[in-house]
Amino acid sequence: PATEELIQEVQEDSPESLTEKFLQLKNGQKTWHSVLLSQRLAAISVFGELVRENLEELAQLLSHEMGKPIVQARREIGNAQGR
Repeated sequence: PATEELIQEVQEDSPESLTEKFLQLKNGQKTWHSVLLSQRLAAISVFGELVRENLEELAQLLSHEMGKPIVQARREIGNAQGR
């Protein structure tokens, strides 16, 4: 953030862990593809509702993580929920 205050340290991914994560995502996409469209749309709708319900907390996290003004973070989270 703008103050350069350390909030949290995170471990960097290794090339091996990135490869594993990529393979998990590829496998997850195959599973997601086999789910009926109506079920996928319902899951996305639930996700959007959760974003709406937690907008302020998500905006605070984004603001702390990226150093964005809170108004901009709220707008960004709000825009993401409608896509």
